[in-house]
Amino acid sequence: MLRTAGFCVLLLLATASAQPLPPVADKDYVICENITQNVYAMTPTGVVITLYTAPTSTTITANWVAMARNNRDVLLTFFTGAPYGLSVLTPGGTVATYATTWRADNIRLLDDRRLLWNGTTVTGPALTNAAMATDDVAGTPVILVSGMPTTVLNGAENEDTGLWAFSSQGTSPAGGLTEADIAAGMIVRTLATGLAQVNTVDFNRHDGNFYATEFGSVANPASAEGAVYQVTPAGAITTIASGLALDRVNSMEVMQDGNLLIGSRHNVLIMNTAGTVLSTLPFQVNRSFPATGATVYGSNRLQLDTTGGTTPGSGVGVRVSFRAAAAANGTYVLAAALSERPGLVIGSEILDLQPDILTLLVLGGALPTVFQNFAGALDAAGDNVPPILVQIPATLPSGLNLRVFIAGVAVGGAQIVGVTETEAFTIR
Repeated sequence: MLRTAGFCVLLLLATASAQPLPPVADKDYVICENITQNVYAMTPTGVVITLYTAPTSTTITANWVAMARNNRDVLLTFFTGAPYGLSVLTPGGTVATYATTWRADNIRLLDDRRLLWNGTTVTGPALTNAAMATDDVAGTPVILVSGMPTTVLNGAENEDTGLWAFSSQGTSPAGGLTEADIAAGMIVRTLATGLAQVNTVDFNRHDGNFYATEFGSVANPASAEGAVYQVTPAGAITTIASGLALDRVNSMEVMQDGNLLIGSRHNVLIMNTAGTVLSTLPFQVNRSFPATGATVYGSNRLQLDTTGGTTPGSGVGVRVSFRAAAAANGTYVLAAALSERPGLVIGSEILDLQPDILTLLVLGGALPTVFQNFAGALDAAGDNVPPILVQIPATLPSGLNLRVFIAGVAVGGAQIVGVTETEAFTIR
């Protein structure tokens, strides 16, 4: 199982030395592969440079890359070799590796400042499949949901509901998706089955569906035919693409423009949600070097901080971070809404908010004590200068269970230069 997301990251042992990385531009692709363990950057036109050359002694298998919470550093999980766990790579070349007893097959940023993992234990508890979390810095993983189907590999949040879908090749029959409530620590239902060697899953905020990749035949890896599935929240499955063109698909990420970034054995594919391949970008001549992850650099533009809770009287922090050069010393504007779709097409990207009365109130400045600093300055690095906060009114009734969606844009030179992803929290 192999994966996606971020500026680039390396897969080195705790003793491996760091190498400064060349700069990677906003919206470049970052790719890892698990034979040489090198890390690459690729421009949208297919120009490839090697960002990191791993020592020949490296035995780790890189398994997933993700932009860190600061949208600048990169996180990598790995599952073969020793130690298991997480590596963090900064653009300056500083590396920290945190070993755990868990084989890590996924990593996602949780709004409570933790990192969600899922995978299997190597040593330790007699638990073989679970979703777990650890903090951003280091620490022993904490089990969130136990008793997951065997070979649970990857997970993605349904931003509409806050529930998570986890892929598992061991779901009966023949692989599938399991929906779980990680806050309650429980499995909700089997969302879909019959997806065979399913590995990656991601939620598409633009249309409200999950998209999942199928790895291909293990019995005949030389000619493995992969697949890409669309799975609705109701569990309806559509195969949008399959065949040898999807050669050993290992990763998939829904991009801000609505298309899918897919990592295969030696190509990066740009595919629309109808299953049409828009671009085929080779990154490896050798088909034996499969991509273990592919992501868009700088794609983690908005994050929430729910560590203070989401009940009436609590405050939810918001961070924005734009890596586009045009956003430096610019401004940002955020908005809120009670639903995501249909969103707004802005340039080549999609803002996933459906404007409503809440949107009008926020943009009009009518709720300044609730939605604090929802417009402000960006610094030279493209990060928000004033602290951004949603102060939930203490006068609201408890048990409201109201989902609030937040997204926004960066403005530079009087033009919109970037759109954030949409994040949501539920007022409990």
